[in-house]
Amino acid sequence: MEPNAYCCNGRKAKSGTNQIKSPYGGIIYLIPKVAKPGIKTSINVSGAVSTPSFVRGRTTNEEWHNSVKNNPAPWGELIGDHVIFTLPKESLLTMENPEALIEQWDEIAESYNTFVGIDRKSPLPHTGLDRQHRYVADVQISAGYMHAGYPMMIPIDPAASHVVDPNLALVRGWGFWHEMGHEYQQNAWKWGDITEVSVNIYTLYIQEKFTDVQRLLQTSDDGKSHYDRAMEFVADSSTSKKFTDIDGMDQLVFFKQLQLAYGWDFYTDLHIAYREMDSKDIPTSDQQKKDMLLYMTSKVSGHDLVSFYQKWGWSITDEAIEKVRALHLPTPTVPIETLRELPVETVNDLIRSVEQFEKEGEFKGSNTSRSLKVHLTAVSHYEEQGADEKLVKHMEGFKLLLDQQKEKELISERAYKRLKADADLLLMKWQ
Repeated sequence: MEPNAYCCNGRKAKSGTNQIKSPYGGIIYLIPKVAKPGIKTSINVSGAVSTPSFVRGRTTNEEWHNSVKNNPAPWGELIGDHVIFTLPKESLLTMENPEALIEQWDEIAESYNTFVGIDRKSPLPHTGLDRQHRYVADVQISAGYMHAGYPMMIPIDPAASHVVDPNLALVRGWGFWHEMGHEYQQNAWKWGDITEVSVNIYTLYIQEKFTDVQRLLQTSDDGKSHYDRAMEFVADSSTSKKFTDIDGMDQLVFFKQLQLAYGWDFYTDLHIAYREMDSKDIPTSDQQKKDMLLYMTSKVSGHDLVSFYQKWGWSITDEAIEKVRALHLPTPTVPIETLRELPVETVNDLIRSVEQFEKEGEFKGSNTSRSLKVHLTAVSHYEEQGADEKLVKHMEGFKLLLDQQKEKELISERAYKRLKADADLLLMKWQ
């Protein structure tokens, strides 16, 4: 073994033979710290057995069921291009279609990179990750139900069973998505009070992309949704109220409202803008981070968001307000603090959204909204008849109509993105 190599726990290897023992067992990994061309060494492993591990692109479903899953090690891995799960064998043995399962998990993990605007082939500062994310299941983890890090830790019971079931992976996915979100949070707009709140921007994005769940619309025992409580807070004219006075999920409405106003691309652009920030401008204290977030969100959105932040009880300095005013941006055409999701269960819900956007002046000319409503009315007839094939076909046609109106600048960006997202939500329900 090369003298400068590291053999175990950061210890340097000696020249000649190095013997490493593992008294507690576990999976053995051989990872070159820095691969060097022309350097070879011999490694002998004794007393070990093969793991029941599935590797995307190398292991087939047939190989898994015929041989690999019978490997005797008590732990194994589900290995994708973007994520790896270390799980007990009994969990892995329940996988029926590991090819499709890891493809789903890879798509979820890769979506984070797209969301924040990074790619492995892009130059700095937008270069993507150089390795897969890792989740490791264990009996007792060090903090919380799950926690972030490398690896992210999850409990064997019940989370391991959620990993290997493609349906449960989505139904019970919030914790997984939340922890991976922590891996993407930017320190320049992360501080103690909102760390566990703003991370759920990523969670909501994944939830919306892969499921038809609208968690902020869920009601508690008092019959109120997170939007209901958030709206009550915003309507409170008290000058002493603070953003952090309300529950974290109610605070999340603030971040969701920015998405409702400007689309998910808004957050992609925000991440990119922060990465491109001059190092001398990067905020360090909590107050600096709050002030900078106001400035950056205003700049990225193209609107003066001072009033929006004030109504949500943010403590912003006068200096930060003046900095935003100096941008000479218009105020939002529709007060962002009034925006909320609407339940999207049927085509009629989508028609009501069109009518709401019509009242808010989001269309040019009455024919624009009329053509959308006429098309959706036809789709609703197929919905009532249960004509699934025609239903999907004509909803795809509705999306094309939205594209045409956007190209002709007949519909606002906000209405376009919201209606298209809601159309996708219905298509997900039907398919």
